[in-house]
Amino acid sequence: MNEKIYSFTLIGRFQFPIDLMRLDKCWPASKADANKIIQSIKEISNDIIEIEINCFSSQLTEEKWAEEHWLLKSKVESSYGNYFFALRMSGEK
Repeated sequence: MNEKIYSFTLIGRFQFPIDLMRLDKCWPASKADANKIIQSIKEISNDIIEIEINCFSSQLTEEKWAEEHWLLKSKVESSYGNYFFALRMSGEK
């Protein structure tokens, strides 16, 4: 069985909508992305930021993200095994 992981890059401003990440069953792509999410919640800013999230689903609820001022910039598909190999090689846990 060939499992796929989809990486979505979102751009937006203001608080990152964590509930939408939960709704779409996604998680931050890296520690840096997790830190950006936390920072967006701690300190509201008008600056546009870019955050990457990973999902097992190939689709996000884009209209809901747009309502929260976050837009899909790109989507990349990779295999399940490649993701965890890359994660292991990067030293992230």
